[in-house]
Amino acid sequence: PPQRYERKRWTPPEPVGNTLRQRVEQKERELGLRCDDMVCGVAPSDEDPTPAALQSQSGTKRITIRAAYDGHGNECEHSFHPGCLVTSARVAGTTGEDEFQDEDEGVQVACPACRAVGSLTRAEWDEGA
Repeated sequence: PPQRYERKRWTPPEPVGNTLRQRVEQKERELGLRCDDMVCGVAPSDEDPTPAALQSQSGTKRITIRAAYDGHGNECEHSFHPGCLVTSARVAGTTGEDEFQDEDEGVQVACPACRAVGSLTRAEWDEGA
């Protein structure tokens, strides 16, 4: 009698690396088109591959969150378009309206990527507003 083989249950192969979308987004970050915000509002998308915001000089500008206490150095390694960071801060509940007592004082914000708390200057906030 012929020998019967037991069938193995099929499982998908192990992933080789990043998906195509992850590789494209990483390249966009390297070129300055996409910031570290999860929902970057300036970066190209499937619906709008060449957004108007990227045509201007401020479209590729990126800022970092400064340490909250001394204002020197960065709180984390992430960088953001000013508009993306201000939008994320507003979603988190920071309005920026009553936050500034004088021009030198910053507004407290949390990094949308790692939640480190730091500050932005009035000029950075206004640029993203």
